[in-house]
Amino acid sequence: MANKTSQSFRFLDLPAELRLMIYKLMPNYTFRTRYVKRNSNGDTTSSFTIIRYTAPTAMLATCKMVKNEAEAIILKTTQRLHPIRVNESHIYLMGFITPRIEVDTRALYFLRAEKGPFKKISEWYSRIQTNQHTKFEAAFPTCTYDICSLLTKHGYVMKGGTLEEAARALVNFVRKSGYYFHIRHEGPAWNRIWAITLKKGANVETGTTIALNAFGNSVVNRTSLKVFLVAIHTLSTISAQQESAVRRGIDINQERYLNSGCVLSSSLFFGASHIDERFKEVYDQFWTEGEWDI
Repeated sequence: MANKTSQSFRFLDLPAELRLMIYKLMPNYTFRTRYVKRNSNGDTTSSFTIIRYTAPTAMLATCKMVKNEAEAIILKTTQRLHPIRVNESHIYLMGFITPRIEVDTRALYFLRAEKGPFKKISEWYSRIQTNQHTKFEAAFPTCTYDICSLLTKHGYVMKGGTLEEAARALVNFVRKSGYYFHIRHEGPAWNRIWAITLKKGANVETGTTIALNAFGNSVVNRTSLKVFLVAIHTLSTISAQQESAVRRGIDINQERYLNSGCVLSSSLFFGASHIDERFKEVYDQFWTEGEWDI
């Protein structure tokens, strides 16, 4: 009896068919990290949420056989469809994970700040392409300090976390976003899209058009569309009036860009409206926290 109870389970002794079934059942996970800004009464006046993902990639380091068997399956889980742009005749779907962030329009001013997440992602991605990423790695402590200062200046705190934890999560988001774009560097800019979903804030929001136009200015001030594009989606909590203001802000920004004489179109565009209703399965997988499978 002692010998029987001491026997260990050998995963590789299972038939290959069973191992493949197990790989497919390994959970993937979507994480949401929320940042809030409160007034003197403690009421939330603005918020944004960064979306991050994990896949069971650790198993790829166990041995060559597991890596060869599981790699294609895990890659498939990180290449699921998500909505990019919708018009009257087509729904454009792109098959890859992309950086995502959920915001109210007030938080756009934080994203577009001089040392904010958008500028840091642009810098990091550009460094990778010019083989200067090792230098930027050394600059990450400075990046963390910049993000800490920016969070303090704009009054955002991580829900349930310290200032240091809040900055560290944002810096990791910047790092991973740059790598996502690097992986999909080849091909048109449509392969590299930062997805932003707008939600209704704590109060009835004003200045939506102004906020979108201001954010767009930080997007189009870049010199090439070879970097990445920014898709603006909306949730069902957005009113018809506010969605109209969103579209108007994007249109104004695109017109300004074209009127400047540049031959390129704007990097900012409207994506899909009410994605939590119209693309519920995709939204539940890639925007809400929890496990998902292929």
